[in-house]
Amino acid sequence: MKKYFLWMLLSLVMGLMAVNSADAKKPELEPAEVIVGLGYGPARNKKGEPRDELKRRVDKAVEVYKQGLAPYIIFTGADTGAGCEAEVMKELAVKQGVLPDRIITETRATDTITNAKYSVEIMRSKGWSSAILVSNPYHLKRARSLFEASPGIKVQTAPCATPANPFYHLFGFSYEVLARAQNFIINGNQKARADENPKDDH
Repeated sequence: MKKYFLWMLLSLVMGLMAVNSADAKKPELEPAEVIVGLGYGPARNKKGEPRDELKRRVDKAVEVYKQGLAPYIIFTGADTGAGCEAEVMKELAVKQGVLPDRIITETRATDTITNAKYSVEIMRSKGWSSAILVSNPYHLKRARSLFEASPGIKVQTAPCATPANPFYHLFGFSYEVLARAQNFIINGNQKARADENPKDDH
């Protein structure tokens, strides 16, 4: 019985990794008005260093930016216990050569629903309607749905790299199953809708 369970678990993980690989081979991205990098918290580990997941998301956002696919980046995420996610992401991106005035930090969001709501409000204040969304491949389907819950917003997705560790994939998949169920129960798409006429404070 134990061997059967382990075999089933291994099969599930291998399947998740295959899906992850397929998602990474999506059609080429088209130019957009902004890249949105979703935060991950806590932003820093116990040593005070940016977490690997956060760095992977920044790396992908910077890669897309340097490809010339969008002229600006929004990093979104509040201080969830170890520094402001958006500010830590900005620091990492600037170190990779992105000009500070090309980065907008959204520092209020504490979950994906508010990532979408507040980022879209920034987009609307700038007159933008198209974005390239960056996160891990398990997160992106739910995130895209939340962003596009605001009428007129069109989103492409750019998954960041993921580690080979099978537990990462198992956790990522399991977390998203629960998060999507919660999103359905609380009507997250409705909560994610941005204000129609936000002020431009950025």
